Amino acid sequence: MRFALCAGSDEVTGVPPRGTVRRSVGWRLTALLVVAGIGMAAGLVADSGDPVSLASLERSFEVLPAASARIRTYTSLRTGLYWFATAWYLTGLALAVRTGIAERMLRLIPRLAGSQWWSAMVVWASLAIFMAVWRLPVALASTHVERVFGLSNIPPALWIGDRLRDLVLEVAWAPGVAVAWWLMRRSPRRWWLILALGLVPVGFLLTVVYPVFIDPLYNRFRPLEDGPLRTRILAMAERAGVRDPAVLVADHSKRTRKANAYVTGLGPTHRIVLWDTLLSRMPRDEVLAITAHELGHYRLGHIWMGLALYSAGGFLTLWALAYALGGADRDNGQPQPLGVLGDPRAIPLAFLALNLLLLAQTPLASAISRVMERQADAFGLALCGDGPATARSLASFSTDDLADPDPSRWLVAWGYTHPPLRERVARALAHESGDARQARPSNVP
Repeated sequence: MRFALCAGSDEVTGVPPRGTVRRSVGWRLTALLVVAGIGMAAGLVADSGDPVSLASLERSFEVLPAASARIRTYTSLRTGLYWFATAWYLTGLALAVRTGIAERMLRLIPRLAGSQWWSAMVVWASLAIFMAVWRLPVALASTHVERVFGLSNIPPALWIGDRLRDLVLEVAWAPGVAVAWWLMRRSPRRWWLILALGLVPVGFLLTVVYPVFIDPLYNRFRPLEDGPLRTRILAMAERAGVRDPAVLVADHSKRTRKANAYVTGLGPTHRIVLWDTLLSRMPRDEVLAITAHELGHYRLGHIWMGLALYSAGGFLTLWALAYALGGADRDNGQPQPLGVLGDPRAIPLAFLALNLLLLAQTPLASAISRVMERQADAFGLALCGDGPATARSLASFSTDDLADPDPSRWLVAWGYTHPPLRERVARALAHESGDARQARPSNVP
């Protein structure tokens, strides 16, 4: 079905008035968010692990002091900035819907009205550009906070380059958005199921290729040089059953003074990445403790678990999106799931609804991540067998990177992907004292 924009009007042939669409979507989305909120509220108090002994908690203060005034100030600023950034982003999307940025762009290129594929891609690209500009004040504020506290040293040219790379990657999803829109038109009742099934191979492909094609756009990687550290890391990997992992060093020092490490990739692209700041800041026994944790993620199958959860979450989210946007259009009294997307102008509205649904999932996703992090901590402790080094390495994320060792329980439950540092340090010390040896993972030799 071809559609035509009416000059000087918001009407599109076969599409209901935008106010009707917004009210219908708004009520359905509100109902979903209320249900999600009830479920998430129940999950807020379910964050748990094995109890940490009081003796270990007391000992943790010898390694990890209570938050200083500087850490508390930094944490308050970062927390406030997070909530402001979230509200700012959603406001930007709402503004894009309200002002009709999509239809304005299509009016500038009227010949696109005859090509709905190109219309959908242009609408997405225009939305991505608008949101990239909209987010600039928050990005600048975040960088300023990091610089004031001595944690960022990124030069302006690199900062601008990062924003441009982010934008290019956002715009690159335009064909995918066009495909999703096409599915909605071709199968108005089952589009969400088909799209969710398609996300499974896409997620797998991205996990495999991301380390090879996307990561190098931001950082340079080099193999960890031969020497005692590399030898010990490979020996640990062999003990953990991780065969021939690539051990790489990323040049994050050009952006930040913070330290980190991570595991990524699958099959031929699986790798352990150590930030160069980690190597320059921590003694070798602490680097080994951090690496043991990362090996735990790979050995315990957390990448595969992440893919499975991503797929399951995709099904639930797309079903919820279909419900929220369903009934936006009616034909002879019958609900038509997002029939309004016959007009690509509705893409910003759909994206706003999607982001609200994803926001509601934040506590659940964070809780699952903390479970995996506790598992990797236990595996790493059993693998490296060095509780004090593990405790010191974790404590440095507070003393050097200004992470709050004792954050608010509700803040942790909402969005912390890792357990609080106090808990992690106490568990490391408990392992050394023997309090946690009964929890030694059975799959560590």
